[in-house]
Parts: sequence; C-alpha cells; structure tokens
Amino acid sequence: MIIPETFIGLYIFGFGTVLVLLGIVEMLLPRQAFHFWKKWAANRYFFLHGVLLIGIGFPLTMYQGRFEGIIFFTGIFIVFSGPFILLFPERFRSTFETAEEDLGEGGAKKIIYFEAFMRIAAGGICLASFF
Repeated sequence: MIIPETFIGLYIFGFGTVLVLLGIVEMLLPRQAFHFWKKWAANRYFFLHGVLLIGIGFPLTMYQGRFEGIIFFTGIFIVFSGPFILLFPERFRSTFETAEEDLGEGGAKKIIYFEAFMRIAAGGICLASFF
C-alpha cells in the first residue's frame, strides 16, 4: 500500500511540531528533562523505545518534497538507532549514570541543551518543508 503524499506531509508537520515543542520544554527544564530520560532509560520497557524509533523514523524516509534529503537522512538515522536500543538497552542506562557522575549537573544541562537544540532544528526543518 502506498501512503498518499498528503498523509506523509501531515506526518512531517506533526512530527516537526512535536520535536519543536519537546525541544522547548527541554530548554526550559533541562534538569528535569535529564532526569526524565535517565528514569525512562532505567525502565524495564525502555527497549520499546527502539521499536518506536523504527516506526517513527520510517515514514520520514518516504517523504518527497522540500528538504527531502535532510529529512530522509534524519529518518535513516532514527530508524538505525532503534536496533541499538533494542539490542543494548543496558548501555544507554549506564551512559546516563556515567554522564551524570563524570560531568555533574552543569555537564548534564549542556547535554540536554545540545540535544534540545538538535531536536528543535530537526523539527524546524520538518515544519519548513511542510510550509
């Protein structure tokens, strides 16, 4: 079944909107965002995050329109990061703990700021391609 281009366009719009909103929340509340991600990575259902990444990223690879190359490679990156979470969830758990121990509170905030900036940039590209 081929998904009509309008559905992919709406998906890109919704995806971009969610990314920008999540990025803004992370910028406003970096400490809480880091602890949320750390807590989520420690959850026993965290492996499902990998499945979600595969499902969320796949429609991005089918988009045809403005910025399709950037959106395609973003989708590929998201899809390929999913299996790593499925196979190695304990590595992600330990990464958050190690980052907090080694970098301290200031370093954790910097990581969240960088991640939020990248999230907002990706969401902005999606929104710009929709309009």
